[in-house]
Amino acid sequence: MPADYTIRPEHKVVFSYGWGVLTFGDIRTHRAQLLRDDRFSRDFRQVVHLSDAKGIEISSDEIRILARETLFAPESRRALVGGGHLPYGLFRMFDAYTDEQTLRVFRTIDDAMDWLGLPRELGAAAIDEIRLAQLRRAG
Repeated sequence: MPADYTIRPEHKVVFSYGWGVLTFGDIRTHRAQLLRDDRFSRDFRQVVHLSDAKGIEISSDEIRILARETLFAPESRRALVGGGHLPYGLFRMFDAYTDEQTLRVFRTIDDAMDWLGLPRELGAAAIDEIRLAQLRRAG
């Protein structure tokens, strides 16, 4: 599956990262894994980073479904990072479908980390950790 995450409980944040071609099923599986993780809390913040995704195969109806299935508490800040036009545009659509959630769409992880009130280096380190783990599994 082209998605993974890391949880930093000491900072109360989840970093989700996607690469390759993501599908609706991949995102649902990713969410189910998060819910089963004992370290996960609905009160945590989240960074979703899809700047490295090569493609996203998802319909507008599926985006609407994902936007209405909330994992995080409404007051939990969620930063969606999509550097390219496709992820950024899909995140904007997701944002439009959400009800009573605190989220923003960004083009860079640094801007997302600033909005979340977290150190920039934490974001870069978390995403690098997930990338490295993915490379180990692939190679």
